Amino acid sequence: MNTSFKQFSNTMNTKIMLILSIILIGTSTRLHSEPIHHEQQAIQLGSSFLQLVDGQPFGITADRFVYLLQLRLGLKQIFYGSPTAEKMFPYKDKKYTLKEMALIEIKEEKLYKELCSQHADFEQQEWQEIEARHAEQLTALRDNLAKASVDIADYLLPFLRYIQPIKKQILPLMSESCEKRGRPESLLPICVGMPDETEATYFKQTITSYKQLGLFCIDLIHFLTDMIYSCPKARAQFEQQRKTDVTTQSIIDSTAE
Repeated sequence: MNTSFKQFSNTMNTKIMLILSIILIGTSTRLHSEPIHHEQQAIQLGSSFLQLVDGQPFGITADRFVYLLQLRLGLKQIFYGSPTAEKMFPYKDKKYTLKEMALIEIKEEKLYKELCSQHADFEQQEWQEIEARHAEQLTALRDNLAKASVDIADYLLPFLRYIQPIKKQILPLMSESCEKRGRPESLLPICVGMPDETEATYFKQTITSYKQLGLFCIDLIHFLTDMIYSCPKARAQFEQQRKTDVTTQSIIDSTAE
């Protein structure tokens, strides 16, 4: 590589790094609707159906309450990560949480958009390198997105089968949770509302970015939080059970709110 090209490349990289530093300063470390802490104040879901099934043998029992806690814990580990679990999503020889992948994607989109707004300031060769770099970044992100969507869809399949008999009653609760949290456009109730056995296919076909994947997980974490909060009788049964059951005690310790 000759000296003039090295100088040219270094000048372009300096421009990009300057723009990126400005973007990083102005970019939130949270996704839209993500709580400041891992938990946001739970919302009471005003459903007569929940009041009917809360704590009942045919409805939300202590064991089913445990299942909701464990499902939420698993989703939190996927999204936020865990000190005891390996991060799930590979990217450029490292592994990241779902939240980290979504923020990497958002920053790349913002950087390219800002560079496009300053297109006239770059020489033709500079711009070709910018476009090549952006294409490389997108390829690296998209290469693993399909697998990430499949992995999360597979993780959610037991939950979808679990709620299948009461899907008609669950969907309004999901919509209520999303609307009260400022996410009326959420894919969660739309996906779950698909005909039985097609939900996972719709999910994998519809999710086209890590941001969408992250928001879907946040919406589901919020819904589970609201469900748990809205079932006080099942919680009381669970609390009673944990007093005498070591296994249940370990579950409440690991899913502490």
